[in-house]
This record gives sequence, structure tokens and C-alpha cells, in this order.
Amino acid sequence: MRLTKLYQNFFSRQNVGKQLMTLFICTILIPILMIGGIIYLYSYRQITQNYEHLSQSKATQVRSVLVSTTLYLNEICESISTDRYLWNLLACDYPDSAAATRALDQYDRFDQALANMTAISSLKLYVDENVLKQDTPYSYFYPVTDEVRHMDWYTRAASTKGNFWMSGLRTGQGDVQYWELNYYCHIPIPQTGSYAVLVMSVSNDYLHNLILSEDYDIYAAVNSDPVFFSTDRSYTGNSFPLPIQTDAAYYTQTGKMRILGEDAIASVQTMPACSSQDSIHIVASSRDALSYIQKVKLSFLLAGIFSLSISGLLILLYTRYFSTRIQTLRLAMKKVAHNDYEIVNSIQGDDELTAVFSDLKTTVEKLKRNEAQIYETQIRQQMISNQQHQMELKILANQINPHFLYNTLETIRMKAFAEGNREVATAIKLLGKSMRYVLNNTKT
Repeated sequence: MRLTKLYQNFFSRQNVGKQLMTLFICTILIPILMIGGIIYLYSYRQITQNYEHLSQSKATQVRSVLVSTTLYLNEICESISTDRYLWNLLACDYPDSAAATRALDQYDRFDQALANMTAISSLKLYVDENVLKQDTPYSYFYPVTDEVRHMDWYTRAASTKGNFWMSGLRTGQGDVQYWELNYYCHIPIPQTGSYAVLVMSVSNDYLHNLILSEDYDIYAAVNSDPVFFSTDRSYTGNSFPLPIQTDAAYYTQTGKMRILGEDAIASVQTMPACSSQDSIHIVASSRDALSYIQKVKLSFLLAGIFSLSISGLLILLYTRYFSTRIQTLRLAMKKVAHNDYEIVNSIQGDDELTAVFSDLKTTVEKLKRNEAQIYETQIRQQMISNQQHQMELKILANQINPHFLYNTLETIRMKAFAEGNREVATAIKLLGKSMRYVLNNTKT
């Protein structure tokens, strides 16, 4: 009850225009802003989560491809490192390079590996120069020269005596250089107590074919080495586009990130490289996610502004139209209150205000008729009153006998004349003439 009273008091103290604008704000503007804000936040969150999920799925796909590829390369490494036939070939002391090449030519395991796995772009086995009896490579066998001994990967292979992964720069046809992921395997030779180093390179074309991505930017690097795989081939060889967390074997992060100076929705995953202590870092970022979200945000904003503008404009126009009609009705009623019944039918339509104005006109017509009837009645009453006065005069006149009155006055006049009082006689004579004149006119 108190709330209803407050509501009535609030609206009763404002004109109709302000009441309509208050209703617009309370029933349209605020609900649209609240509902639109909730829908926008829900949609923004849902779209962002979808892009995060897609980015994470893409990063997981890349990780799966790299896992399967590295596992296969590790299987080849294990099969070759335990191949006794290869041990015997590398342990023999060949008389010359021709004998060495003939013996090594019979080893076909490398050909089979390349034929069965398109993921390998190159396969090299670095052995001591004394095995080849020459300082130039032959087929898959490469001599360990002084230049090779000073390379970082060979230094690491000699010191760790284990397998590891590194990014390597390779020169292809036409002296075109590009980066690849290399797997370095320590191959022991028990007969001589020495070792060889097997280097297998992962084909970027193979990775590109498996990781089809038109809407994502993908980068992959091992440890803190340069990027060996990128959907933008020109970016390979550069540093990883995000800070790398090297202390975790498994690491996953998905969300809004800063990549190469631009905000993007991306997913970063770190996985341990197969049979090594190395880590491979992967980032997959959605290229158009934030721009699409911005378009959605702009669409929501424009839709909200458009709907509120249209509804606000309609309310404003209707408020002015309604207020004008009420003001016209008010002025008409004010004229009627001041007995000015000449009002013009300026309210058109077929609603309640038109009906009220029509009722006002009907009331004015009735007032006109009533006033005319009252005026006519007053005239008739005045005529009747005049007739009554005339009849009363006639009655009074008829009650007096004119002859008796004239004789009496004449007698008095003669007596006054006899007494010598001429003034009284003259006055009585004039009185008789006046009465005769009055009586004669009353009769006519």
C-alpha cells in the first residue's frame, strides 16, 4: 500500500511528458541495457571460450603430430643403434675408400627408413674419417671432420652420449636455407669402443601437410632454440614469440596473450621430447579471434544504440503529440470555464482523448441550449410581469369613477374660487386635466 502511494505521488507531481519519459527509462531503457549487457557478457564469454577451446585443440593437434613423428624417429634410432650388422660395418678396417663404399653400399636400412617415413627429410650418420677412408661424405655416411667436431650439436653429442633434439639450419636446393627439427642419436660401436652420431631431420613440408591451418598461426621450437616450424615460413629461425617456461616438462596455458606485439587468443603447450631431456614448445593462436570478437562487440553496441534510439525517438514524438493534445483539451476546457463556448475541434483520432473532447463539445452544446432556454424563460417571465402590472393599473383605473372624480374636483375648485383663492383653484384645475390625460392614455 505504501509503495502504491509513493508510486502515485511520484507520477502525480509530474506532467504527462515527464511521466512517459520516466516510464521509457524504467520499462525500456534500463531493461534493455541490463538484458543486453547480460547477453553481451554471456556471448563474449562463450565466443572467447570457443576460440580458446579451438586454439587449445589446434595446439593439441600439433603436439600429437610432433609426438607421433618424434616417436617414429626414436624407433628408427633404436633399431639402428642396436643393429649389429651396422656395428660390424663401422668396426671394419677397410684398405681403401673404394672397399669402404662397397661395404657400406650394402646397408639398406637408411633407404627403408626414408621410404617408409616421409616425415624424415634427411638422414646422416657421422662416423670417424678412418671408416670411410676419405674426408667427403658417401651416401648416408658423413665423416667427422674438424669442422664437424667444433659444431655445437657434435660437442653436445660427444659430452652427453645421449639422444637430444635441436633446431638446425639446413641449406636446400638453390642454396635456400631453412630451419628444421633435428634428432641427434648417439650410436655406440662396441667393437671399437667408439661411437657414431645419427642425425635425422623432420620435414617441414610433412608437418605443414599434417597441420593444415588457415585460421591459426602456429609456432614450434625446441628448448630455447629458434623456431623450427611456423605457418609463416618466413618466421622460422626467429625466437619463440612468447616467453618460454623451461622448468616444467608439461605446461599448458590458454587465453588472451601478446604475440609479436599483437593481442591474440592462443594456447601454449610444452611437451617433453621423446627419449631426451629436451622440451618442445608449441603455440597456436587464432588469427581472427579478437577481430571477430570486436565485430561482435560493435554489432551489439550498434544494435543497442539503434534499438534505444528508435524507441527513444518514438517515445519522444509520441510524448510531444500526446502532450499537445492534452494541452489543446486543457485550453478548450479553460475557455468553457470562462463562458467562451467557441471551441474548434482540433483533436483528431479515435481514442479516449478524442472521446473526451467529443464529450466536452456535447456538454458545451447542452450548456448553450440550457442558457438559451433560461434566457427565453426570463423574457417570458418579464413579459408576464409587465402584463400583470398593466392589468393592475387597469383594475385601479376601473375602480375610480372618472365623472365622480371630475365633479368633486370641480366643486372644490369652485369653492376655492369663491373664497378668492385663485392659486388653489388653478392647481385643482391642472390636477383634473392631468388625471383626465392619464386615464385616457391608460385606456388606450
